[in-house]
Amino acid sequence: MTASDAPVPEVSTNARGADGAPTPRTDPPDPFFEYLARVFLGGDSRNEIPLTLSCSGTVVAGIAVPQETWVHLLGEEFREVLPSPVGDDVADGLRTVDADGREREVAARESGAEPAFGYVNLKDAVLVPSGTWLGLWRVRLDRLDGWTLGSIGS
Repeated sequence: MTASDAPVPEVSTNARGADGAPTPRTDPPDPFFEYLARVFLGGDSRNEIPLTLSCSGTVVAGIAVPQETWVHLLGEEFREVLPSPVGDDVADGLRTVDADGREREVAARESGAEPAFGYVNLKDAVLVPSGTWLGLWRVRLDRLDGWTLGSIGS
C-alpha cells in the first residue's frame, strides 16, 4: 500500500447545518481527556482541576469539578434566584437526577461495563480572552475540540 492508498482519518470540524446549528460530530471524545476526567472527576471524587477547554471555537477556562459538586452549586444558585419553596424544589430535583445517574453508573460498573462519562463541569468559568464571567458551565465531551491543564486567561 502506498501513502496515497492509506485511509484518510476522519477530521473533526465545527461544521454547521443549514439552520446554523452545529452538526453532530462523528469522532469519539479524546481518549486521553476522557481517561483523565474519569480518574480525577468521576465517581465519588472531590478533586478540582484547573482546565482550559475549546468547544466549537469558544475557549473557556475554569475549575473542573465532579458532577455532584457542580449539581450542588447549581442547586444553590437556584435557591438564591427563585423564591422558596420553588428554589428548594428545583435544587432537590437536580440532586435526584444526579443520584439516579450515579446509580446507573454503579450498576454499569457492577455489570462489567464502562459507564458513560459524557460531560465536563466547570465552576468559576470565564470566556477567554474577554474574561466574561460564566460561573457554572457544562459541556459534552464529544463537543470538545481541545484542552489544556491550567486555567489560562482568567
